[in-house]
Amino acid sequence: MLFLNIGGLIAEYKEDYRDKVDLLTKMEEFFYGLDHVWDNDNESCLEKLKKWTIGFNWKDLTGVSLTVNVFGSPKEAASFIVATYEEDLGIELLEVDIGLTKSEFLKLTDDEIFKNEFLKRKFTDLLTNRLNVAF
Repeated sequence: MLFLNIGGLIAEYKEDYRDKVDLLTKMEEFFYGLDHVWDNDNESCLEKLKKWTIGFNWKDLTGVSLTVNVFGSPKEAASFIVATYEEDLGIELLEVDIGLTKSEFLKLTDDEIFKNEFLKRKFTDLLTNRLNVAF
């Protein structure tokens, strides 16, 4: 039912905000594109979802952006965080934020994280409470 409501809402907005029809059409395409992602097996769904986010993410000239990232594992998320800090902020800031070295942080996300409740909670705490940068 939500699917129909959003589709109807976008159609209504296209009538009410004629100056925004291009943006609303793009939103509509992303919405329906995302709906079709779920019709696949898990691995294919994850890959299609990752591709969908690449098209969905945007940044305009005023510096406003909206970014959605999907990760297949904690290691993939940690690698993205490290790369972002290295590229934009400096790895030293990451190490200060989380209280671990880069290698300790990456080691935290190895396969042991799936078996160890403490490591799961530690990783979740780092992502939700320690990082000072919103990704």
